[in-house]
Amino acid sequence: AVMKEVERRNFARLTAQVSEAFGECARFVTPAEFAAQYRVFAKHIDTRAPYFNVVYEAYRADCYEHARAAAALALQRWPDDENMKREARYLEDLIKNRLKDKADKEARAKAKK
Repeated sequence: AVMKEVERRNFARLTAQVSEAFGECARFVTPAEFAAQYRVFAKHIDTRAPYFNVVYEAYRADCYEHARAAAALALQRWPDDENMKREARYLEDLIKNRLKDKADKEARAKAKK
């Protein structure tokens, strides 16, 4: 019902806020559930920017597999969009760097013990 209302209103700020909230909630579901819900989102939101608002909010919530799944669906929706491709590559770099930083931090903490 929410997605239908966002689609009906077609209001950029509302769409952005719903997209961000959707991505933030990734931590409450599995990656498969998130992807299924993202497909519902995609039925009603047909502009490019909100697709990656969702992806980056899922990333910020440390839900990397969720973010990857959503990015893959965005690429399926717009397979020829070079910006989408670039964003997906950038997401992979962000995830790789964040995981490396986390591992380094844990190794330093372990070495101090």
